[in-house]
Amino acid sequence: MEAKSLNIKISPKGSGKVSDKSLEDLLRAKNPFVLLLSQKLLASTSKYIKKKGFFSTEASRLQKVQRLTYQLNLELKKENPTADDLARLETHLSMISDTYPNWRDEYQVLNRLIPLFF
Repeated sequence: MEAKSLNIKISPKGSGKVSDKSLEDLLRAKNPFVLLLSQKLLASTSKYIKKKGFFSTEASRLQKVQRLTYQLNLELKKENPTADDLARLETHLSMISDTYPNWRDEYQVLNRLIPLFF
């Protein structure tokens, strides 16, 4: 069986990049719900990494990341039904990475976790 991998494009540290407002506006105009799910996925991944959540466990934080990944994939599938799940997510999350480049740790964790979900 072939090992699955994901390679979300990550901006190098110290590149001085901040949120790209024009790209964010473009993504919002295209599909605001997909952008919202992407933002929620980044926030949940951050909580998973930093072990934050007053009444949450590591397992519940991981389940939330997984659930949001599946929801995001289902929404993206409506726009591109023929693409492979991992390819579709990689393309989209690389664009999100261009939009919000400061979430490097979260993108690295998603590169590791998402292939395990599929």
